[in-house]
Amino acid sequence: MAFLLLVIGCNSQEAEKNTGKSDEIPLTGVWGAVDYFDSILCNKAISRYTGGSHEIAVLMDFSAKDSVLLWGSIYCDYFPVRIDEDTLANFKINNISVTHGTWRVLKKDTLIELIDPKGNKTTYRRRDDLKFLIRNINVNVPSGENISKYFSSNLISGSYLNPENNQTVIFGTDESLSGFMNFSKFSVVSHFNTFHPAGDEDLICFFEDLESYTCGWEFHSDTLKLYPMVYEIEMHEGKEYVTDNITRSGECIILIKKKNDI
Repeated sequence: MAFLLLVIGCNSQEAEKNTGKSDEIPLTGVWGAVDYFDSILCNKAISRYTGGSHEIAVLMDFSAKDSVLLWGSIYCDYFPVRIDEDTLANFKINNISVTHGTWRVLKKDTLIELIDPKGNKTTYRRRDDLKFLIRNINVNVPSGENISKYFSSNLISGSYLNPENNQTVIFGTDESLSGFMNFSKFSVVSHFNTFHPAGDEDLICFFEDLESYTCGWEFHSDTLKLYPMVYEIEMHEGKEYVTDNITRSGECIILIKKKNDI
């Protein structure tokens, strides 16, 4: 009997091997770009990771039966999926702002790769924990609101010491704020969409009722440096004009993260 069970078990494994099912990666669910979510959290910077393929898809959602949702910093839409023998999935994009042609999804160990028609590759890992980011989205207008909340919580939140006045500043995971001037809310700018008045500067906004205050931000180890922003001034025919662009004022506010929050 033991021998019979062993033979059946081996034959079952061989059948799986022959059909390839033991190596299959089920696409159903949400996949996140490694060189976006992982890199941003690791390197504590956002803007440098929002270009290229991330404009098309920082998340891919294969939850629907025969389509994929691409959710990127400037693009969001559903596409019919076709399965071929040598690919997990492929789909065609015909849009003025996107590389036209067939985009392919290939297996790479436990990861998948999105390959554009020019051969550029972006690696994704399963991120069903991020499905909330694309809940109730408008596919016609990519919104960075959810992603801003995600990075506000995962990048900035915690308790900091302002060494200038020895006051504790608390950034809440719900974007609440205490101890920083008179502001009670904050939000990290996601760099979604196409309007970036500070160029590649990472920005954080502070709010209290109708009042707002914008700073650039950088992490240096456990130190968060905030750079108050001001509107750029241009001269034209001897007159000064305020532009829509903002730049660092030259000031710097230093906040040191408390050790129990590092």
